[in-house]
Amino acid sequence: MTIAPGHWLAPDPAASYARMIRDGCPPGVTSAGRTHAQQRSIFLSRYTPQATGTGRYGDVQWWDGVRYVRTSGPSSASAPGSARSLHERGDAIDVPEPARTWVRTHGAAYGWLRDTVPGEPWHMVYQPDRDTHPGSIVPLPTDLPEDRMRRTIHTRTKDLALPLGWKTLPVNDKGHTSACTTVGRGTLVADLTLTGVPRGREVQVRAIVVESDADGKNAKIVSRGSIVEIIGTGGQTFGQIVAPFELAKITGKRQRRVRIQALTLDKGIRLTHLTTTVDYIPA
Repeated sequence: MTIAPGHWLAPDPAASYARMIRDGCPPGVTSAGRTHAQQRSIFLSRYTPQATGTGRYGDVQWWDGVRYVRTSGPSSASAPGSARSLHERGDAIDVPEPARTWVRTHGAAYGWLRDTVPGEPWHMVYQPDRDTHPGSIVPLPTDLPEDRMRRTIHTRTKDLALPLGWKTLPVNDKGHTSACTTVGRGTLVADLTLTGVPRGREVQVRAIVVESDADGKNAKIVSRGSIVEIIGTGGQTFGQIVAPFELAKITGKRQRRVRIQALTLDKGIRLTHLTTTVDYIPA
């Protein structure tokens, strides 16, 4: 449920937040609920796959079977989809001053715990069993676009040899190539694992929107996203693209679809894993 422009929480913490505002908490939120794609983007902007060592922050996490070390960012971030990812569940908020002081002083009675993450005084976590005001309902805005957001995840684990030049990538082990076909707007996040990319060389990746028959055939590209360069390590190489998109409804039996393309410049490169996460709001 939306608690402020651009910010949402799960229903119970959203109701608790509204009660705090009613009872005198100054408004102000810097971060609240996050989609899986948003959490993934934040995590990968701060953490890098690293087999050994703990880095300058001593912050190590495992995600999707890979060991990550924090290399940047003002604070830690939970691995997407993990039990610690409370923002992703809509159970955590980050608040600036003066709201921070109010919540740190009075928030416990409303179920909000402070100092659950060392060094992050702005981070508050909701626990319903600590809320002494349950049942005191304060109406919140409804029927906002964010309340209709949906998520689709595809995973491919089959090894795939990539030819030279551009290739549309299959998003699952059945060979399907469309990450989303629903009319509306959203964001595509694709995480790729490659082998055989020479150290210092690159593989280029982009999202495209195509128009095709209802069965996905006879497709033509109608728009191309920005190109992301994935630089090879000589071993396993990891990369990600984040691409906003919009799929318009068109007349007739043809459809628009979001797909991913990769451009390889060297022989012997293989795609060993691909996960696509699409958060979208249907039209």
